[in-house]
Amino acid sequence: CKDVVDPTPFFESCKEDVCFYGGNTDSLCTSMSAYFRECARRGVHVDWRQKGRCEVMCPMGMIFDHCGSSCPLTCSGREYNCEDRHCIDGCHCPDCTYLHDGDCVDKSSCPCQFGDKTYRPKSKIRRDCNQCVCARGKWICTKNRCDGVCRTFGDRHYETFDGAEYSMRVDQDCSYILARSSGVQDISFQIVIENLKCTGVREWQQCTRNLAVTVNGITVKLLSGGAVVHKDHEVRMPYVTDSFAVEDVTSQFQKVNSCFFFQLLIFFNFNLKTRCFIRAKNNMCGLVAGLCGNFNSIQDDDKWAPDGITHEDVYEFSSLWQANTCPGAPRSDPKIENPCKVYSINRPGAKELCGRLKSPPFLQCHDIIDYQPYYDACMYDFCSLPVRGMACSVFATYALSCSKQGMVFEWREASSCEVTRETCEDGMIWSECAKSCEASCGAIHEAIPCSEECVPGCTCPEGQVLSYEGSCIAVQDCPCYFDGEKYLPSESHMLDCNVCECHKGKWECTDNFCPVSEECKENEEFVKCKWEEQITCFSMHLPHDEPTKPEHCISGCQCKEGFVLDENSGECVTKEGCPCVYGGRSYKEGEEMRKNCNTCQCVGGMWTCTDKICQGECHAYGATHITTFDGHYYKFGQDCEYVLAKSTEDNMHNFRVSITNVPCGSFGTVCSKSVTMIINYGTPDEETLTLVRGKRVEISRNSGFSARFAGLYVFIDTNIGVTLQWDKGTHIIVKILGQHSGKVEGLCGNYDQNSMNDLRTSGLETGDRLVMAESWQIGMCKDPVNIDDVDGCVGNPDRRLWAESRCNVLKTKFAACHSYVNYEPYYERCVFDTCACNTGGECECFCTSIAAYAQECNRHGAHPYWRTQDMCPIQCDGYRIYNPCVSACPITCDN
Repeated sequence: CKDVVDPTPFFESCKEDVCFYGGNTDSLCTSMSAYFRECARRGVHVDWRQKGRCEVMCPMGMIFDHCGSSCPLTCSGREYNCEDRHCIDGCHCPDCTYLHDGDCVDKSSCPCQFGDKTYRPKSKIRRDCNQCVCARGKWICTKNRCDGVCRTFGDRHYETFDGAEYSMRVDQDCSYILARSSGVQDISFQIVIENLKCTGVREWQQCTRNLAVTVNGITVKLLSGGAVVHKDHEVRMPYVTDSFAVEDVTSQFQKVNSCFFFQLLIFFNFNLKTRCFIRAKNNMCGLVAGLCGNFNSIQDDDKWAPDGITHEDVYEFSSLWQANTCPGAPRSDPKIENPCKVYSINRPGAKELCGRLKSPPFLQCHDIIDYQPYYDACMYDFCSLPVRGMACSVFATYALSCSKQGMVFEWREASSCEVTRETCEDGMIWSECAKSCEASCGAIHEAIPCSEECVPGCTCPEGQVLSYEGSCIAVQDCPCYFDGEKYLPSESHMLDCNVCECHKGKWECTDNFCPVSEECKENEEFVKCKWEEQITCFSMHLPHDEPTKPEHCISGCQCKEGFVLDENSGECVTKEGCPCVYGGRSYKEGEEMRKNCNTCQCVGGMWTCTDKICQGECHAYGATHITTFDGHYYKFGQDCEYVLAKSTEDNMHNFRVSITNVPCGSFGTVCSKSVTMIINYGTPDEETLTLVRGKRVEISRNSGFSARFAGLYVFIDTNIGVTLQWDKGTHIIVKILGQHSGKVEGLCGNYDQNSMNDLRTSGLETGDRLVMAESWQIGMCKDPVNIDDVDGCVGNPDRRLWAESRCNVLKTKFAACHSYVNYEPYYERCVFDTCACNTGGECECFCTSIAAYAQECNRHGAHPYWRTQDMCPIQCDGYRIYNPCVSACPITCDN
C-alpha cells in the first residue's frame, strides 16, 4: 500500500499516541487501523491483523473481515446507497445471513413488521378475507378476492366497491342508481338512493331520505325513519321474498340480504341522513354498475357510465345514473367552493373536532384503514354545518370500516358523540359490535341467508333475540307461523304427511316421503297499455323489467318496439341513431375519440373501446405529490432519498429509481432535487444515472441508457421497458410497460391494476402512508411528515389570496379539460404548494403544479395554451417556438 498511501504521517501519529499513552496497545491498533482503512478506501486491501496483533474478538455469530460490506444485508430490507462499494473492516455477519438487532440470523429467522408491532416467523395475521404469514422477513399473503363494500356517508360522500372516493354535487331533488346488476346473471337488482334538499340549511346540502331496492321486479322502499314500504304499504319486519329479505338487526341498522349476490346495510334516523353500506359478494366482480362502480379492482374506470365509457367529470358521470327526471337540473356542473373556504370561521372548530380521528382510540386503526379521506369528509361537512352530529356521522363510518377488519373499539365517549347513542329500551343493551344474523325471531323463522358482521346499536343480550312485538325474549320462547297462524313453542301442525313442531322459532319436521299431486300455475293475462316510463336514448342502457300491467291503463302514443325516444329532437329513433356523449360534447354514429392509449367509437349510442393495456405512469412532483402506477394519490413530507420504484425478486429485469428531496418551504414541504436510476441493480453490470437539476445530462455511448429531449422534458429510455420523463426540475414521471405488472414495489406501488393495495411495505399493504414511506427510505432519515391536513397558507396568510388567484387559472383557461380530468385536487395541491414553498421557489412550485395538470390534460387530448409572459413564461432557443403539445419522439439528425 506504500505506493498508494504514504505511511509517514500515520507513522508519526502512531509514535505520538503510543508514547502519550505509555505504550498502550489500543493506541497502536487505532493508528494502524486508520492507515489500512485509508488503503482500503483507495482499493488496496491488506489483511494485517494477526493472532496476538490487534486481534478483534467478535460477538457470537459474527466473524471478523478486514473488507466487509458497508451495506450489510438486514432483515428489515432497508435500502442503502452503496454506489461507492467501499468495504470496511470489523465484525460482520457470515455470508447468507442477515443482521437483526445486532445478531446474525438466517433469512428464515427474520421477523416481519406491521405497524408498530414485530411478528415472529410463521406468525399469521388477517387482512380482510386473506391470511398473511411471516416468511423470510416478508409477509406472504393469500390472494383471495374479497367482497367489495360501497359506502355513502356524511353530507355527500361516496366510496366505490374498488375504493375510489368522490363527492356528489347536485342542488335539486334527484334519485340515483347506486348499484345495479350488469351482464348475464341469474338475478336482476337495482339499488336507488333518493336525495332531497334539507330544510332550513344551506342550499347545497343534501339529505338522503330513502333507498329503493328492486330485486327480480319486486321493489321495497326503506325510509330514513326505519319504515319499510312495499306498494305504498308499510310491511312488518322481517320482510321476506323469494329473492331477498329485509330485517332490523339493531336499533340503528337495517339489512337487505339477497342470497349470494349482495348485502345492504342501512343506517337510519340520523339527522335525517342515511349511511348506506353495500357489500357485493366476490362472485359479483365485474357484474355490477352504478355510482358504486363496477367492482373490478380498478379505480380508474369506476366512473363508467351507461353510455359505455368512463367520465372524469363527477357531475357528468352522476347525471348519467339518474333514476328519474330531475326537475330544474342545471346543464353543467354547479361548482361550489369548499365550505371551509366560504365559511372560514368554522374551520378552527372543524380542525379541533375532526382532528380526533388522528388520536386514540382511532389511532389503533390507522395501519389498516387510511383515516385521511374521512378526515377530509369531516372537515367538509362540519364547515358546511357546524353541528357535532356531522362529525359523529363520519366518525361512526370510520369505526364501522375498522370493525369490518376486526378492529373493534369504543370511541363515542372520547369523541363526545354520546348524543348519537340513544337510550336502549325493551331490555336491549348497547354494543359497538352486535351480531347481524339471526337477531330476531322473524329472521330465525324465515331462515334468512346471512353473512355475520359487526354493526353498532341497541341489541338484545346474549341468548336473547328481538320478538315480533319489538322486545327481547329468550330464543326458546320464539313462536312460529304457518299460513298466517301463530304457534307457540312445542306446538305442531301437519304438513302433508309430516308433523312439524315449533322449536326456537323454527319448524322441525319429520322426514316422511309424501306423494305429490301435480298442480298447474295460473298464467297472467297481458293487457296493452301505455308504458308509464318511456325508454329514451338516455335511459336505454339501464336495466328494464318486462312491461307489467299498471294499476290504471292510459292510452296514448309511444315508440314502437325497437325504437327509443331522442329527447333532444323529440322523435323516436333506432338505438343506433342515438348520439354518444363524452367530455361535454356529442359524437355522431361512427365518430371516434382517443381515451388514453385506447380508441373509442360511437356505435349504437354506446362507446365501443379497444382494450389495450396502457403503460403504467407514476408521477412525483412539487411538495412530494405521488400518484402511483395504479392511480392512487397521496403526499408526505421529509427531506431524504426514497425508492420510487424498484424491481421485485421475481422480475427478470433488475432496476431501481430513487428520488432525493430537499426542504423548499414550511410545514415539512419538500421538493425533488435529483433522480437516480440504476439498471442491472445489484449485479456486477450495474449502471447508474443521476439527473440533477441545473446539470447537463451526460450518457456514455455504450451505456444501457439513452436520452432524448422533447419539449420541456428529458426522456431517459432503457431496453428493459422502463422510461423516465423529467422536466429538469421537480416533476418526474416513471413509465413502465405491462411486462412489469405486479413485479415492482416502492412509493409508486406494485402496478397490478388495483390501486387499493398501493400503500405497501415489505409484501404487506398498510393504511398508513407514513409507515409505507418510511419503509422505502434509502439510508437513515427522519420520519416522514404527514402534510395532508396542513394548510400551507395558515402560516403564510399574506400569501393565500395571491396563491388562490394564481391557481385560479386551472378553473378558467383549462375549462375545456375539466370533463376529462378533475381539476379540483390539482387546484388544492397548487394552492398548498404555492403558499408553502416560501423559501424562494414559490414560482417554480406554482408552475410545476399547473404543468402537472396540463400534462394530464395532454394525455386525454386537451391542449390549452396557458403559458403567457406573465405566467410561467418559456423562452425557446434555437429558432424553436412554444407549443403545449409537441411530439415525444421529435425528428432529430440522429433518427
